[in-house]
Amino acid sequence: MKQRSVFSTILYPLLILVVAEAFVFAIVLFASGLPARLAESDKVFFAGQVANRARFVESLLRAYDADSFPLSGEEAHSILPDEELGFGEDAFYLICTGEEELPDRLPGGELKVRAASASDRSGGAILSGDSVRLRTEEDEDHFLVAGGEVCFVAGEVLQTEGLFPEETVCLLGCVRTDALYGYSTGIKRLLTVTILLILVTGALGAVLIARRVAKPVVSLSEEIIQSQQDKRDIPHFSQTGVAEIDQFAGTITAMARDMDRQRQLEKKRIERERDFDSLTGLMNQSAFLQSCARIFSTPDFIGHAAVLMLDLDDVKVINDTHGHAAGDTYIRTAAKTFADSAPPNALISKVAGDEFYMLYYGFRTAGELEEQIDALREAVKDAVVPLPGNETGTLGVTGGVAFYPEDGRSHAELMKSAEFQAYQSKLRQKGQIVRFDRESFARSHAEVKRREDMQAIRK
Repeated sequence: MKQRSVFSTILYPLLILVVAEAFVFAIVLFASGLPARLAESDKVFFAGQVANRARFVESLLRAYDADSFPLSGEEAHSILPDEELGFGEDAFYLICTGEEELPDRLPGGELKVRAASASDRSGGAILSGDSVRLRTEEDEDHFLVAGGEVCFVAGEVLQTEGLFPEETVCLLGCVRTDALYGYSTGIKRLLTVTILLILVTGALGAVLIARRVAKPVVSLSEEIIQSQQDKRDIPHFSQTGVAEIDQFAGTITAMARDMDRQRQLEKKRIERERDFDSLTGLMNQSAFLQSCARIFSTPDFIGHAAVLMLDLDDVKVINDTHGHAAGDTYIRTAAKTFADSAPPNALISKVAGDEFYMLYYGFRTAGELEEQIDALREAVKDAVVPLPGNETGTLGVTGGVAFYPEDGRSHAELMKSAEFQAYQSKLRQKGQIVRFDRESFARSHAEVKRREDMQAIRK
């Protein structure tokens, strides 16, 4: 599908509407017959002027006799003032005699001019004593030729009481046809110009309206493209002043905010799944190690610290006796106990199915640190584990504690020491959280080294 700009989308229908209106106006105008009626009104007006003059001339001619004719000069102009016709030198009066043959009682055939209002003018005008001949068209209009030009003729028969025996006397008003229809032709031209002006002004109006309406949409589109180029998550749009467009822009912004909020929530969910244990909500081993690395990168911030490695006792027995759901409850109870008893400056991590690491840091004295570890021991001792059938159990925890800086200078070294002590306690002092024994660690390390050397010799 061919795409168009919003400007052309608005402009084309407006232009079609303007052309259609002008076309309808022209059809209605010509269907009404106004141009034809205007032309007819010119003839009616001219004939009315001639008829009015005929009544006056008729009364004057009763004082004349046949020997008084032809009339010319000022005498003829006094009774035939052609300026009253309103066409200047293009119109004139004639008093003619002839036989009565035409349907409207005007004399037909060759007519003899008895008086002419233009007899003293130059330029080939009809003079008194000349002969003229009327020509009748199919619409019964009369014409004659004067000075080589066709003239429309309106006439009236005069009652002169035997002024010219056996002849009909008539008053003829003559006007050049192009001058007669000058008014109606001017009106037609005016109507034509009006139609053209409707088209031109309508087209200009359509362009201005289309540009005005399209401008807010174009502005919004440009800002959307700019927002995409700038890679803004939440675009900002200027107010256009058009309610619907501003509402649409606001909707886009709101949708962008919702999408950004969803992305942030999804990011947090992914980070949580990556960094936290789903069963207990505690951080996992990877997050714990990263957090420890940040803390140990600023030794002045550590103060007195300790790493605890805690291993839950009897998880397998609970799983086998009461089911894995009870085992999960046992682990969650342990995690809650550790978290509730820990100070604010502590990290707690579940690193395996039943193993936990804790870091206590930032204490001013070793005594304060010992008090917090003792509080943990008491909390473990007092913990109650809910079991199926309204039964309860106790929390069994075996662990090792390695102190900073006495038992290690890095979190990795402290974790290794705490882990060693936890496994040693598991073998010898189950259910106890015991401080790291460096001498025992050294003996164990020496024993391991001796075994490795013996294996190497045997190979």
